[in-house]
Amino acid sequence: MIGGYIHHFDQLAERTLGELIATFQAGGITEARYKTHQAQTWIGRWDGGGAADITGIAELRRVHETFEAAGIRSYPWCVPMGLDVEGEAHFAAAVARVTGRLDFDLEPYEEFWPAVARGDVSAVGPFFRRVRELVGPSVELTLDFPARNSAWEWGKVKPAVAAAAPYVDRFALQSYFGLSQAKDAEWRVRQVLGSGNKPIDHIIDTDPIGEFGELLEWLSGERAEHCLIWRATDMSPRAYEVLKRYRFPGGGPVPMPTPIPAPMRWEGVGFERLAAQLGATVVGEPGGAAYPDGQGNVRQAGARGLALWVKQENRNYWSPA
Repeated sequence: MIGGYIHHFDQLAERTLGELIATFQAGGITEARYKTHQAQTWIGRWDGGGAADITGIAELRRVHETFEAAGIRSYPWCVPMGLDVEGEAHFAAAVARVTGRLDFDLEPYEEFWPAVARGDVSAVGPFFRRVRELVGPSVELTLDFPARNSAWEWGKVKPAVAAAAPYVDRFALQSYFGLSQAKDAEWRVRQVLGSGNKPIDHIIDTDPIGEFGELLEWLSGERAEHCLIWRATDMSPRAYEVLKRYRFPGGGPVPMPTPIPAPMRWEGVGFERLAAQLGATVVGEPGGAAYPDGQGNVRQAGARGLALWVKQENRNYWSPA
């Protein structure tokens, strides 16, 4: 499944939904992720016409049914702001009930969720819990967000993701900054999600084309079911040419890594490997079973110190008592 994000319909070269659908079909995009609202304001309030002008449920239903009839999966997205938890939850639920799915763009910036920008995530859990209560279990909810490793982004987003995670079905990382950033972000997000089986998708952009192709190659090699692209406006003939080399099957959830069981027998890592490296007299005997910590690493205490295997590095460390 290849999804193309649409920010404003009036920014598209295509002036009708039929023209946009023809472009998507020719270019291999099988899902339309179009913005419907911000907080409780329809996107049509800002759009100047174009292929669609979503100013209410009736126009949303027309857009949804037009995409679906053409074989393009309809997947709206929105920006929650947490200004009125109950009101925004009802607004989002009304959209989600029409389409059967909704993507929430949550970001730690004032123009998105102002409280999260200030480090306050107290309304995040209640908002997503209320949306889930209103739509029930059959509607698919996606949380999409940036996750660069910085205090001003991941530092603020991490607790918001943790608060929303129980109420959404899948996650989409804004992987606009190359392959290494995408891999790093996915690793850190998986530590927050733990051993749950909720899939993580990636939103990639087309600039530069070389990184676009590199990310497509990686996602294809990982057998990802989804590839999401920001945004339809930026897709060029060259980008469509690159995209056509790849196909993503869609279907069931992407399998999560098998969590490390506890207790477990630690073979090849931990005391055995460290004893071989440092000497048995330094390491001594293990004092108990190995156990995973909250970050996906593995610890094992001993009489003379602590052995730590860091998952991201696949490397053992020794900390003397």
